[in-house]
Amino acid sequence: MAKKNLYAEKTFEALENSTKDVHGYTTPWQRRFLFDMARSLNKNEIAVEIGSWKGKSTIWLAAGSKKGNRAMIYAVDTFTGSSEHQKPGKIIWNFDEFKLNIKKAGVDDIIRPIVNTSKKAAEEWKLPIKFLFIDGAHEYEFVEKDFSLWSPYVVDGGIIAFHDTTPDLKAILKNWAIFGLPGPKK
Repeated sequence: MAKKNLYAEKTFEALENSTKDVHGYTTPWQRRFLFDMARSLNKNEIAVEIGSWKGKSTIWLAAGSKKGNRAMIYAVDTFTGSSEHQKPGKIIWNFDEFKLNIKKAGVDDIIRPIVNTSKKAAEEWKLPIKFLFIDGAHEYEFVEKDFSLWSPYVVDGGIIAFHDTTPDLKAILKNWAIFGLPGPKK
């Protein structure tokens, strides 16, 4: 048992080092959760991430999947940022950076990006989902819409996880600016 934990710690340390320059908003323990969820999937099961930004959490999902059974990871995003990223006259397009990040991490072979809104992607979606990670827009109406659109595809026994739902007390104690947002919390 101790060897297994030591192995996991080395895996997490290496993954933290390889993703340290990838901008993202998840904490180390949240990334480990995503890794473990994806690692637990069977080969024929699917994980869907709504909101991938520049790929940090996507890389952790894919790395976990590769340590497990190589389940496919679908990354749904407009790659133009959430409302908090929008500034008048500023155009955001980070899909190229996302692709570069997942390629550098060596996980681009099991990630399928879907460049679209959550709504349009869900309208075309047909596959059952075992793990759904909702981290798109953070206003209540958008979070609720993501849940309404995508939860019907989650299989019995599947898991839906939301990001930014509660203040992260560990992050607060470390003085990190990572707090729960009102929409996901509601």
